Amino acid sequence: MVSTPTKKNQMKITIEYEDEQEALQAINGWKWQNALFNLDQELRHTVKHGFIKSTEATTEQIEAADELRTRIREFMSEHNLTFDD
Repeated sequence: MVSTPTKKNQMKITIEYEDEQEALQAINGWKWQNALFNLDQELRHTVKHGFIKSTEATTEQIEAADELRTRIREFMSEHNLTFDD
């Protein structure tokens, strides 16, 4: 059941689950988004600055990081997701 917003830009959503695992997946969705965002930012840093943490990245590592960022966005797009959601 979805109720109407109580304040401007604020919503209250009630979702009921019979399966505990499904409920936990829904509750922890923001954690997955945050983890994926952090991974993407580390890959971005490698592509932009040429380092993995404090170690200089090889050309192959930089290319792999760039390809992984592309694949992350492709997977997200296939599921209609963005980091802004």
